[in-house]
Amino acid sequence: VLGLRRGGGSLADEFVIIGAHYDHLGIRKPMMRKFKGGKLVAEEVRPQIHNGADDNASGTSGLIEIARMFAAAPPPNRSILFVAFTAEESGLHGSKYYIEHPAIPIERTAAMLNMDMIGRLKPGDDHVQVFGVQCGKEFMEVLEPAGRAVGFTIAPAVDEGGRSDHAPFVRKQVPSLHF
Repeated sequence: VLGLRRGGGSLADEFVIIGAHYDHLGIRKPMMRKFKGGKLVAEEVRPQIHNGADDNASGTSGLIEIARMFAAAPPPNRSILFVAFTAEESGLHGSKYYIEHPAIPIERTAAMLNMDMIGRLKPGDDHVQVFGVQCGKEFMEVLEPAGRAVGFTIAPAVDEGGRSDHAPFVRKQVPSLHF
């Protein structure tokens, strides 16, 4: 699912992709392992609903809210492509498909910002973990003052290729962050 906020500045033909995934695992057997008799054993369990509100819904909710904010604001300098991917949980199929069939040429993509499990901030904690900061030379120059402005400390984390929707972009040398 794609949405476009056309930029109005000199870099309007460059794009920032903001993405999140909305797929869900549905019903499956949870991984249950216990120690019995000093050994780790798998225990048979019945299938259960695999709730994904923290994982999937937090990212897509964030994506929708950011799109609303940009829609109400003056046009940004660069264009923004909002992408809701599917099949992240089963192997990044949606984001891999996008990379193979991009809506805009990949070489016109300035950065990819991925929101996945953004609801993990504990009350009183002001640290926001951001993966991929090392792949864009100006990322910390932008993130630190933006974080300070809203009372957050940016906690950069190393991401060796990633396991979320930003990973196919990283492999194509698109600077990417994973919030």
